[in-house]
Parts: sequence; C-alpha cells; structure tokens
Amino acid sequence: MCCGGASQTIQKTEVPKWLEDFYKKNIAETESVYGAAKDLYTQNQNQPQYGGQRIQGFTPDQLKAMEMARGSAGTGLASLQKGQALAEQSGQAITPEQIQQYMNPYTQQVLDPALRESAKANEQLRLSQQGKAAQMGAFGGSRGAIQASERERGYTQNVGDLTSKAYSSAFTGAMGQANADRARQLQAGQLLGQQGVQEQAMGVQDINTMLGTGAMQQTQGQRGLDLAYGNFVEQREQPYQNLARLQAGLKGSYYQPGPTSSTTTTTAPQANPFSQIAGAGLAGLSLYGGYGGFSPGGFGSMTPRY
Repeated sequence: MCCGGASQTIQKTEVPKWLEDFYKKNIAETESVYGAAKDLYTQNQNQPQYGGQRIQGFTPDQLKAMEMARGSAGTGLASLQKGQALAEQSGQAITPEQIQQYMNPYTQQVLDPALRESAKANEQLRLSQQGKAAQMGAFGGSRGAIQASERERGYTQNVGDLTSKAYSSAFTGAMGQANADRARQLQAGQLLGQQGVQEQAMGVQDINTMLGTGAMQQTQGQRGLDLAYGNFVEQREQPYQNLARLQAGLKGSYYQPGPTSSTTTTTAPQANPFSQIAGAGLAGLSLYGGYGGFSPGGFGSMTPRY
C-alpha cells in the first residue's frame, strides 16, 4: 500500500481433548436424566391419589361432652325459679288472715282463768258492798247504786285490760313468727338461687373437662394422620428428588479457557515524493498568507498570528 501500514491479527482458541470428552459425556448423561424424568412423569400421571384419612374426627369424649351439653339445657333452672318465688313471697305484706294463722290457739284458754278470777272478785265485792249497805240501812238507796256502778265499771275495765293484754301479746308473737318465716323464706330463696348457679357451673365444668380430654386425643390422632400423609408425599417425591440430585451433579464446574493466542503483523509504508512536495507547498502558502500576502497592503503589511 502506498499511503499507510497494514496489520493482521489471528486469534485461535483450542479446547483440551479431555474437556471435549467430558462435555460430550455430560451431554449424554443429561439426555439420559431427561428421558428418565419424562418417563417418571408419564408414569405418575395415573398415580392413585392418597386414600387415607386426612382429618381426625371427634373423639368419643368430645361426642360425650356434646351429648352432656344438650342434656344440661335448663340445669339449675328449677332451683332458680323456686328461689325467686320464695324471695318474692318474703317481700310481700303480711295479711290479717296470715297473722291469724300464727296466733296462739291457747290464748283464750289462758285468758279464761283470768276472766273468771276477775268475775269472782267482782262478785265478792258486790256481796260485800250489799252487806255493808244493809247494815247501814241504805240498801237500795242512791249510795248503793253509785257503789254498784263503780264496781261494774271497774270490772268491765279489768276484763278489757286482761283481754287486750292477752291478745296483744298473742299478736306480737304472731308477727314475730311471721317475720321470722319471711326471713327464712328469703334465705331459702337465696340458697336455692345459689344452688341453681352451682348446678349450672358443675355441669359446665364436667363438659369442659370432657372437651379438654377429647381435644388432646383429637390432636394426637391428627398428628398420626399428618405423619402418614407426609410419608406418602415423601415416597411419591423421592424419585424426583433423586433425579434432581443427578441433575445437580451433571452441572459440574465449567472450564474457563485461558487467554487466546494472537499474532499481529504490521507493514511500514514507503516515502512518496509527490506527497512531500505538496506538503511543502501548502506550508509556504500558509506562511505567505500569515504576513498579508493576500491582503490589500501586500506581503509584510500584517503580523502573523499563531
């Protein structure tokens, strides 16, 4: 070439013979593994699904607890209702009829002797007054009448006092007994209410105990079912896992080739007389123009600027 040099680079990479053999063997093994995987997939298309039990059902204890819960509906309700009725009765007013039931039936029997004694004393007083009046000659007179009236008034008042005292005492005792019975009714109602609550609580406690025992049994049974299903899945996936291990072994470590060898050839250019003359002429024209050769003042009228 006339105007410049020429260069040529040749690169060449060579794979070792042992590596080439390894690659060929690796490819063959990969194809074999792929074929085995494909055959295995085809075979498992019609593989039967897991036929075992997956969910643990209710245990006998849990079923018994459910039956107890259904049977315990309304437990303690009767005691609560009786207690409520007694409590309501204890708060009601005591009627005269109820007081009469508490009156001492022997009140009159206790009162009668006192009345007889009072009548006997009154009769004795009457006879005494009549005897004295006869002795004084005033029998049947106004003085005797006054004494008899006073005597009868005292007798009547005494009978009234005795009767009032006896029945007042009986009434006080009857009221005390009635109030005591009302207090006992209220206490009994409260006890029955507490008994109803306890009956309900005991029933709930028994049910919870059975449920807790059944839950432990159910949990243990579910663990066994999960273990059986896990073993099934593990056996089903075992062939695929074995193929995955073979595939991982076939990947291996790839060969990293070293730097490629290269050869570079460079040819130096020959000098051209025409190009040398043309270069000198261009340099002279540039110098002539720099000193004003092409300006109106002519050569030397300008100072070159570089």
